[in-house]
Amino acid sequence: ADAVLKGFGEDRFDLVVTAADVERTKPDPEPYLKAAGLLGVEPVRCVVLEDSPNGVAAATAAGCAVVAVPNLLPVEPAPGRLVVSSLADVGVADLRTLIP
Repeated sequence: ADAVLKGFGEDRFDLVVTAADVERTKPDPEPYLKAAGLLGVEPVRCVVLEDSPNGVAAATAAGCAVVAVPNLLPVEPAPGRLVVSSLADVGVADLRTLIP
């Protein structure tokens, strides 16, 4: 996570939850439930950006909406999930359609 965050700019995120912060990792929903709890928001009000089936499964199990940009393995579209080839294809209006 550190290498990726350095590429984006570490100060761009209010919170980072990694495997070191939880007892159960993806596909368990604990990482997303912990992040939502620390941010003080309900998981149903969160949109998760993911690239793997395990991450999508974790976010879905937590009750979050998902924008999936599949990397090595395919991710199927489903209710509450938007599957795109690039985040450049996603706008604010798209995200709003995912949140009830």
